[in-house]
Amino acid sequence: MKLLSIRTILFLIIFVSLALIIPVGLFAGSTNTVLAKQIKAKILLNKNISIDNLEVTDEGNGEVKLDGTADLYGEVYLAVREAAEFNTQMINTNIEVIPKETKSDAQIEKEVRAELNKHTKEVDLKDVDVTVEDSVVRLIGTTTQKDAVNEIFKKIIWIPGITYARNEVKEKK
Repeated sequence: MKLLSIRTILFLIIFVSLALIIPVGLFAGSTNTVLAKQIKAKILLNKNISIDNLEVTDEGNGEVKLDGTADLYGEVYLAVREAAEFNTQMINTNIEVIPKETKSDAQIEKEVRAELNKHTKEVDLKDVDVTVEDSVVRLIGTTTQKDAVNEIFKKIIWIPGITYARNEVKEKK
């Protein structure tokens, strides 16, 4: 018989308790709805996410808002992915990334290019480029291996100093 981890048991207790206490949608625009509490609990249980002052607000009609501060953009990305696992139509994130480590755009670009270069032998990256402006990273271009580029992007978002990142690479036709 496989035992559940303490983290899983805690999540289940919180999830069930919240479901029994507050009817869904009773307080639209509130952090007190079941949906808001469930999303917040799921985000807080993810050991890869550390968001200070996390607040999740149920705006009603399947729209939620995330607020707080994070050190790494990867944490924001994961928080949004966790929220998307629930019955949400739109996720507005006001989570501000305040890097512990401040870097110039040139340094961030250098680190992003180094991550891309690690994969040039197995992934078609010859038409993929990177731009960095005000700590915002954009991957642009085309590739025959969009899924592989998506996986590389998921590594890039953890580079310290990045405040936002967009993967705009398209599949070659």
